[in-house]
Amino acid sequence: MDQLLSARKGLSQSLSELQARQRDLPRAAESLAPTVSFLREQLKVVDRQIENLSKAPELAVVQKLLEVPGIGPVTASTAASCLTSRSFEGSDQFVAYCGLDIRIRQSGKKNGQLGLSKQGDAELRRLFYLAAQSSLRAKDSPFKAQYDRERAKGLPSTAAICAVARKMARLCWSMVHHNSSYNPERVYKKPGEMQQIPTT
Repeated sequence: MDQLLSARKGLSQSLSELQARQRDLPRAAESLAPTVSFLREQLKVVDRQIENLSKAPELAVVQKLLEVPGIGPVTASTAASCLTSRSFEGSDQFVAYCGLDIRIRQSGKKNGQLGLSKQGDAELRRLFYLAAQSSLRAKDSPFKAQYDRERAKGLPSTAAICAVARKMARLCWSMVHHNSSYNPERVYKKPGEMQQIPTT
C-alpha cells in the first residue's frame, strides 16, 4: 500500500505541475495535453489498485476511516499510512503535519491575516480538502452543520471547507490513536462529554 501511495503522490504532483504549465504556457498547452491525459488515466489505475488493496483484512484501520462521510479509499489509506508510520503526540501535530493549521501570514498583501500554514504534506492536505468537500454532499454527514456555522460567521466557502478538513484530520488521528470506530454522535463532543454517550 505504501508503494502504491508513493507512486500516486508522484503521479499527482506531476499532473499538477503539468496542468500549471498548461495555464502558464498557453501556446504549449496542446503539446502537453497527451501527457496530462495519460497521467489522469494512470491515476485512475492506481486509485483502483488502492481501493482493492484497502479491502485486505490486515488493513482494518483503513476500513474504519472509510466509515467517515466523505473519506474515500485514497484518503483513508494515505491518512492511515501516515498515522501508523509516524508518531503524533496529539491531533494538533497531525493537523500541522498536513499544513491545515492556522497561522498569521507575514508576507505580501495578506500580512497579518490568518491563513493555512501550508507547511506540511501538500498531498495529504489536498486529500483532506477534497474529503471535506465530499462530506458536505454525503448523507447524514455531521460536517455539513460545521460548514454552515463557519459560513454564518462570515468565512468564505474555501475557509469553511478548510475548517471541516481540519476537523476530519483530527477525527482520523483520534480514531487511529484510540483504535476506535466512527461514531457521528462523538464527532463534535468534548472529551468530558463523550463519557455520557453509550458505546453500542
